[in-house]
Amino acid sequence: MLHFLAPEQVLHRYVTYLGLIPLALGIWLYIWGNKSARIGRHPTYLAMLSILIGEAILLGSVVSFLGPAMFVIVIELLIMRGKKQILDFLFGI
Repeated sequence: MLHFLAPEQVLHRYVTYLGLIPLALGIWLYIWGNKSARIGRHPTYLAMLSILIGEAILLGSVVSFLGPAMFVIVIELLIMRGKKQILDFLFGI
């Protein structure tokens, strides 16, 4: 939504099509990652980040890159640290 409020393009129009690569990779990883966790500990988070980065590149504006940055901050600060505390409590690691 912020992209439509401040749509100033920072990437060339043809460069934005490169966003299809991480977008497709993220979609594939999301579908495949739900079946196997071999790529990382949290393939769904990695898939979502890849999709958000692909979308930001496709939109090509500065504001669109705030989404992936905010996603990383929220996942790291709220979810991952909370999971670590729960695992430390349960297993004493």
